[in-house]
Amino acid sequence: MDTLAVKDYLLNLQQQLCDSIEQIDGKAHFIKDKWQREEGGGGISRASKRPTYRKRRG
Repeated sequence: MDTLAVKDYLLNLQQQLCDSIEQIDGKAHFIKDKWQREEGGGGISRASKRPTYRKRRG
């Protein structure tokens, strides 16, 4: 399995999903947090600045 191709596919999919949500919603904005592990590996976490995407309990 080509792990680099899988990583590229998943990062591209993540970007497309966030872009689509931002476009459809009109107010949503996702922040990126790029991270690396000292042991190797890493990734990009995405989070919405709008709290309406979280479930509220109460």
